[in-house]
Amino acid sequence: QTFVDFEIILVNDGSPDNCGKICDEYTEKDSRIFVIHQKNGGLSAARNTGINWFYEQNNSDYITFLDADDVLLPNAIQIMTKEAEQGFGIYQFGQYRFRRAEQMDHINLTIPYRAPKGYYDFDFIPKYWVIVWNKLYKRSLIEENNIKFRPGMQFGEDAMFSAECILANGGLYHASQATVVHLIDNKDSLCRGNLNKSKIQKLDDELCKLAEAQTDPEKKNWMEVAIREHRNARLFKKYGVGSGRTGKYDIVYFVKDGPMN
Repeated sequence: QTFVDFEIILVNDGSPDNCGKICDEYTEKDSRIFVIHQKNGGLSAARNTGINWFYEQNNSDYITFLDADDVLLPNAIQIMTKEAEQGFGIYQFGQYRFRRAEQMDHINLTIPYRAPKGYYDFDFIPKYWVIVWNKLYKRSLIEENNIKFRPGMQFGEDAMFSAECILANGGLYHASQATVVHLIDNKDSLCRGNLNKSKIQKLDDELCKLAEAQTDPEKKNWMEVAIREHRNARLFKKYGVGSGRTGKYDIVYFVKDGPMN
């Protein structure tokens, strides 16, 4: 990384292979890298362990997450740090996408996904709001609101964490630059392996509960639009989740700039 003042927390969540040993080797190579070994508890438990260590051992103002099959660009932390000078609670960054068949070293990094730069409140739902690996979170936001990943969720824990953060923050800031290269066809990823309708239904149910818990009209409307947009995703359509429901989550919602397409 071109920016060097950062720390990395590796959580070995009971891996049965050599991941724990590899993590230990990295801590010996770089003093900025720390590893925590624990019994397997799932992705949410691993991330929560990392967050707890961050609270106890680190005094940084911001935290970001990275999936095991993604890669940060060499200047990613520098980009994040520069944007963080504005003081917002959540930053969303662009991404480059590639398939396993492509060679990482020869990817044409010229056309990332990115939305127009600027701060978006509850009048707009940016694409990829549901994921955490494209965001930078302010420590005080997640700490003071006690936001954690939900243990036991086997799909969509990112969406719940992101939704709670966005609701608590009142929106997010979308930066114009990309920071991560995202693998889009990993058959072994946690969101693809052993996926079934009940896991997707669980996410839909939890999102609906979060929407119903909102007393602020703007926040409730944002969640209801977000749920509808999420149900347009390929996996939701594939398993028919949400399509048979009636009521407020099945109508078209409008924001100030017009209907969500």
